[in-house]
Amino acid sequence: MEIYIQSSNCEIQNNYWFLPTLSEINLIIKNLEKMRDIIRVTDIEKYNNEIRKELFKPTKLICNKNTQYKKWYIYIIKQWKYYKIWKTIDIQSRIKKYITENPNEIELIHSYKVKDYTSEEKILHNKYKNKNYRWEWFELSKEDILYIKNQKDEV
Repeated sequence: MEIYIQSSNCEIQNNYWFLPTLSEINLIIKNLEKMRDIIRVTDIEKYNNEIRKELFKPTKLICNKNTQYKKWYIYIIKQWKYYKIWKTIDIQSRIKKYITENPNEIELIHSYKVKDYTSEEKILHNKYKNKNYRWEWFELSKEDILYIKNQKDEV
């Protein structure tokens, strides 16, 4: 069962967990009110800013000579009626791993080499965001698949 709740300033999407009962929500609110009286707003802001710095800290990409010339791929697999749009460096090992972890049959629909696999994956995810089923899984039409199959190697 999938539950989706939206209000003016928040949204909850719940695919697996129970939502709290009204009494549990009231208890949470009561405890948050106690915290509000104990903790200063500036302390909370300071803490949150430190966390944000850690979360969004720039990362350094380290490449050796071999890494620069690796083949980067976008690939699409099908499972039941859903399609997964993915990125990888090694298609064969990724699919083997996926088959090992998944009891259901999958089919490789298409793959192609790209220069920037992260951007390409985001482009496809954005293109089909209205057909998103969950995370990287999409309900694509035959026309969508044809479009993807027409994507050629960039490298």
